[in-house]
Amino acid sequence: MASEAHPLTSSAAVPPWLWFWIPLFLFALPGYVELATQDFAAALDPPFGGSIARLLLILLAVLGVLPPVILLAGIAGTFAPGWRARSIERRYRLVDPPQNYPSAALSEVIEFLHHWSPGTPVKVCLTDVRKLAVVYPTSFRKMTVGVFGGLLLLWRRDRAAGEAVLLHELAHLRQGEVLFVHAGSPLVWGVQKLPWIVTAVVILQFVVGVMLPVSIFWMEWQEMAASLHAQAEAASLPPEMIDALQVPFSSFLSEKAAFFAHAQLPALALGAVTMVSWAAAAWVAFVAAIWCLEFNADRFAVCARPSALSIWLADDPSGQRPWWRKLDDLVTHPPLSLRRLLLRHAEDRVGLLALLLVFPAAYLVRLVLLIVWGVAVSFSVELDPSVGSWTRTYFTSGANVFAFTALVLLLWPFLAGHWESFVAGVRGYTSPRFFPVYWASAAATLAIAALGWIIA
Repeated sequence: MASEAHPLTSSAAVPPWLWFWIPLFLFALPGYVELATQDFAAALDPPFGGSIARLLLILLAVLGVLPPVILLAGIAGTFAPGWRARSIERRYRLVDPPQNYPSAALSEVIEFLHHWSPGTPVKVCLTDVRKLAVVYPTSFRKMTVGVFGGLLLLWRRDRAAGEAVLLHELAHLRQGEVLFVHAGSPLVWGVQKLPWIVTAVVILQFVVGVMLPVSIFWMEWQEMAASLHAQAEAASLPPEMIDALQVPFSSFLSEKAAFFAHAQLPALALGAVTMVSWAAAAWVAFVAAIWCLEFNADRFAVCARPSALSIWLADDPSGQRPWWRKLDDLVTHPPLSLRRLLLRHAEDRVGLLALLLVFPAAYLVRLVLLIVWGVAVSFSVELDPSVGSWTRTYFTSGANVFAFTALVLLLWPFLAGHWESFVAGVRGYTSPRFFPVYWASAAATLAIAALGWIIA
């Protein structure tokens, strides 16, 4: 596929952060392994607390290893694009376009796709009028666009809106991230399920942390009652006096509740904070990288077809979906209100600056979450929970990442076209009037890196 200059603003206005996040994650993997080894060693031989502490520490260790395992499995799953393509085509019933299809809309759609992305294969499912379009990999360098009957209906009703939808999907193709995300992605599936897994483990922790002490209190009460009966029978006391002397379990439990609330509940709360902050720290940068891809695709489409995409986004296609599916969708698609806000600034400097700073801001949030995790761990093992020490540790370790991110932002106006040419064979154009925006975002990101170097 020959490279081709295109007068439209580049579809790669934002760097493909997903391609940067994956090496960063793999680079940090040995640290995850070392930490997981320490967690499981502590869980199997707890320094305090007996069986309850052992169970709770095992839960913490399991959750600590889940985020990297899920992310690593998802990355490994991307190395089977052929299997993924066959799975998607079976699931969505996608086939080659029919010959001599009576509607001109299908021919127009295919012609439009090949104009913007020459040589890209097209599959169709014309009987499904609920879906519009999808992109998916069929090999490491070959991507396919799936077209549904819903897009043909939209095309006939409002061709500009239909073109905007296709341009949005083609922007994903031209960014080169389809191999890792979008339809059938095992990586996305794992990240979507991670919050549910964390929630389940946190609930399980509270169930274990509450039910086990109650069962222990019950056994203590039973032993106390048996001892009382034995002493009363030895003294030949009447049964009614024995019953009067016995403390009801509810009263016994209420006496123990103060100790439980003082000793156990804070530990359970710290465990929950530790679990959530650790998982969120592994999760937030990846989700931000995907959100940037969606924002970037919206921007590309709206620059090509002004107002058409904003009209399409005015109707929420997820309105009839169950609430848990909507939460899953938030991993790959930002809230529509936020997308509409950025669409209103798609062609100005402020909108681009906000878009460029999404990923650095998410990485900053990641560092804050790691600081929270470190302080919670310090509290749980009764060490000095120095916020300053943890802040210095994580900002120092993250300084080089921010510096590299700043370098990418600084050079991206000159690299964007080459990236598109490499991954899609179509080269876009970045307007020089946006260069200062890239440099401003690079300066802001470099300032965070400098802060890390200063406090080191």
